[in-house]
Amino acid sequence: MIKNFGVLYVGSVIDGDNIGFDGPMPFDRRYPPERLMSAFDEALTLAQLSERLGFSTFWMAEHHYQHEGFECIPNIPLLSLWLAQHTKDIKFGCGFNVLPTWHPIRLAEDYAVVDKLTNGRLIFGVGRGYHERELVGMNPQTVGLVDDDRRALFEEQVEILVKAFAEESWSHHGRFYDLPPAGATHRFRPVEELTLVPRPNHPVDIWQPTTSGNPRGVEFMARNGIKGMIAGMPTPFAGKFATIYQEANRKVGRDLELGENLAVGFRCYLADTEEQAREALRPIYDEYSKFGAPLGVNPFSKELIALHESNGDTVPGNARIMSFDEVLESGAWFAGTAEQFVDRVGTLQDELPGLEHVLINLHIPASHRENREQVERIGRDVLPHFGSVPVAAGVGA
Repeated sequence: MIKNFGVLYVGSVIDGDNIGFDGPMPFDRRYPPERLMSAFDEALTLAQLSERLGFSTFWMAEHHYQHEGFECIPNIPLLSLWLAQHTKDIKFGCGFNVLPTWHPIRLAEDYAVVDKLTNGRLIFGVGRGYHERELVGMNPQTVGLVDDDRRALFEEQVEILVKAFAEESWSHHGRFYDLPPAGATHRFRPVEELTLVPRPNHPVDIWQPTTSGNPRGVEFMARNGIKGMIAGMPTPFAGKFATIYQEANRKVGRDLELGENLAVGFRCYLADTEEQAREALRPIYDEYSKFGAPLGVNPFSKELIALHESNGDTVPGNARIMSFDEVLESGAWFAGTAEQFVDRVGTLQDELPGLEHVLINLHIPASHRENREQVERIGRDVLPHFGSVPVAAGVGA
């Protein structure tokens, strides 16, 4: 049964600035430092609003180098520590730490410090990353790696994190990391094991996004007890992935109810009528497509292909092509009334009886006013139908 609703803010400062197909291409946007840093102030506004309305978790995403203004939070634990000082109970979700941009021990230490200083209000999450610029710009190990090798790097980093969180002393000798390295000494004695200082005060739940249901990835999640987040995917995908995930966990001796240890995210826009919601969402969707389609996180449309061609930009031959109406029909995005959204979430709850967590993805290029209004509308008109209580997903939940 759904118990927890969260809000995801990825740090956008576009604020509805000239969005849609008539606006600039993403790479032409460049904002001054004060505009980029305004993401922190907006995070505080939204976190306080979300807490007041009964949302359990305020999730944020980590990204780097985005002068374009789409995703401007480079360090979730650090920002969460500040937000926790200005809120009471709401938890803060790492959705997600882009693991290849970190040394895993540096991330583990930072998480443990914030876990202690916020009394367990930070929820840990990891992702592989999908921006080539930030991966190669932060970690030379990723340069030239094919996808399978990047997955291997990510998985090895997760294995190190699991050891560091769970074991008092440990070592790791793999393809990408040799910890401690052979020949290391400390006070004239050989170093054979390491200890994370500090270690977290609370049990650590690890969350990870999923977009493909790749068997290798699902099996890895099950082996390491990782929880999964499904966001912005067509409606049937949630049920299919939940079944695969349940079976993978069963094979490692963990019996889960269908939907248990998962969260489902919605890209939704609510208004008084469906027509009003669709009209308001369309320019937001078109701008997101300009941002996300070249990165593989949203389909192209015929209009977007024409725009790319007019600018002399390449469109992959295997690109997914869907119209705005087709995307709404698929359930990957939602536009409608609160009553219609309650029905959509209620149907999901019936299909996945073990599901406890739902996430509301705030729209990246939308205005701050619109995103705040969406949080208020959902908090007022949707959450009461599901008995949402302020108990967060993740650590200690």
